[in-house]
Amino acid sequence: MTRSFRTYTIREHESVHTDIRESDKHILVRDYPSVFKYSNKGQLRVANLVGQITLSSDITLEILPKIDIGHTNESVHERTREILLTMLRHFRRLPMHLRESNINKLKHSPMLSIFAYLFLVQLTELVKRGLARSYVPTESKLPYLRGRLLFKEALQTNIVDQSKFFVRYDNFSEDRPINRLIASTLNLMKKHLDHVESQKLHNISTLQFSHIQASTNILADWQVRNLDRSMLHYKEVIQWIGLFLFGHSLGPYTGEYRNLSVLFPMEQVFEDFVTAHIRLQLFDLEVVCQERSQSILKNDKFRVKPDIVLRQGSSILAILDAKWKEINQNLPSRKFHVSQPDLYQLYAYSRVYKCKQLALIYPKNRNFESPKKLEYFDGRKLVLFPFDIEHPRDSVEELSNVLELDSI
Repeated sequence: MTRSFRTYTIREHESVHTDIRESDKHILVRDYPSVFKYSNKGQLRVANLVGQITLSSDITLEILPKIDIGHTNESVHERTREILLTMLRHFRRLPMHLRESNINKLKHSPMLSIFAYLFLVQLTELVKRGLARSYVPTESKLPYLRGRLLFKEALQTNIVDQSKFFVRYDNFSEDRPINRLIASTLNLMKKHLDHVESQKLHNISTLQFSHIQASTNILADWQVRNLDRSMLHYKEVIQWIGLFLFGHSLGPYTGEYRNLSVLFPMEQVFEDFVTAHIRLQLFDLEVVCQERSQSILKNDKFRVKPDIVLRQGSSILAILDAKWKEINQNLPSRKFHVSQPDLYQLYAYSRVYKCKQLALIYPKNRNFESPKKLEYFDGRKLVLFPFDIEHPRDSVEELSNVLELDSI
């Protein structure tokens, strides 16, 4: 099957391709105001969100992370996509676990096609366990009496043919909101499958849902998607639909449904990736992600919550904050593009949690390859640490040495 759309690929913080129509650019700003902004020079730029967005019937925009990768025989986009998928294996809001075999199979495809495949795999498992049914109020003319006879309607419609009854009854049907949403999603993703196995799974799923009408009001069906105990096998599929149709990986949904899309916040993806690898290697420590918040005032209204806390028993050994930001240690200023509010925030953590070992973790790049040790005015230690996304095991080992965790 030949794709009937064009995919433009850019990296986060870059300008949207000049070939994209102005009308489509305005749609991007309207529908994704947290993702796209016009610069002072009038260029439409993308924030630190990655994924893929459907612009129109023939155009999609793929956004890849800005990663400083080493030498590779693969194309830059292909290698970047592979690294991103590896990071997403640890993303807490992803509806299913990404296997390494999935990554190797699909890294050549645009993001939307990759996640459409994973959705279809999950949907195949759902169908095996059976589609959910519910009682749906139905009005119909039948040759026999069923349910409740509607006298008024019967008098109006049975003047010519009085051999049928006009009745209302409850039909135990698979035509319920969540199944209609699945049918809608299948229709929308049809064009975005460039993998033979994806196309095969889609054809099978489309046939299995052929008797179910797609949603006429997607938002209304989403708002009444009730799950009962018999529908636990729908949990992951519902998460995929929320991801595709409403951008639920970005947080609570607040806008209107527009087009099929899949977007991820790189700040959260990076934090989850770093946390997962620290937890895997520093198994003798308790690694807490999003530590229980503590109040900084007696009235309990102002609270702080660190990204990563390293504990040993009742002692807090270190507090870490992961920031998806490019640091440059070669700048003449000692600020290196480090955010001043980030320094204040980390210092507040240290005071509230009584911890003197702190680190700001950034992605490693050619201008930031070695840790920088700094010190607050009161002696608290701060490390600016470059985390190598391509070699996370080495980075965790180096971080442990820099923080001198073995000697604590």
